[in-house]
Amino acid sequence: MSFLQHCSLLTLLVLFLFFQIPVAVLSFQYKVGDLDSWGVPPPSKPGLYSLWSKNHNFTIGDSLLFLYPSSQDSVIQVTERAYNTCATSDPIRKMTDGNSVFNITTPGTFFFISGNRAHCQKHQRMQIRVPSADGKFFPPPGAGAPAPAAAGPSSYANAFGPMPMGLGSGAGSGAAGGLGISGVAGAVGSVIAGLFFWILV
Repeated sequence: MSFLQHCSLLTLLVLFLFFQIPVAVLSFQYKVGDLDSWGVPPPSKPGLYSLWSKNHNFTIGDSLLFLYPSSQDSVIQVTERAYNTCATSDPIRKMTDGNSVFNITTPGTFFFISGNRAHCQKHQRMQIRVPSADGKFFPPPGAGAPAPAAAGPSSYANAFGPMPMGLGSGAGSGAAGGLGISGVAGAVGSVIAGLFFWILV
């Protein structure tokens, strides 16, 4: 075998190994309210959650961690109309365990209030906006809540998904979550392996 063939084989081997490396995506888990946690804001900070959500750039793959005493409170995801009126009777989702995680799996505007209507009326509510991959927000400001899903027993779109892998649980901190080898990288790796075998034969 000539020197040139050895260099070609080495190059193909390096390329093959490169495409086998999993792609890492940066996702964050945000503790809602940071040090203030999820509860009725003090009278001196009625806009606590509005300010908190505006100071974070949420993306698909991130998650929200709501910490609260489960015997005294809960968090519910609601429509924009229910958010504005503190209506707790028809939630999209209700979380009651005191250590609740909301996984962001779709773009859109999401509304959360306390399951205790009196708490919501004291400003324990929050909305977040998550842009699509192209940076646009859905729905646009003033357009209202996202359209309901057509299928399933619930009349609302399901924004909860499986827990992102590799997320930290620190306040406002995040960790990289891993994704497996993509179909394209796997196909390219297979082609390179085939070429490598063909050159050896």
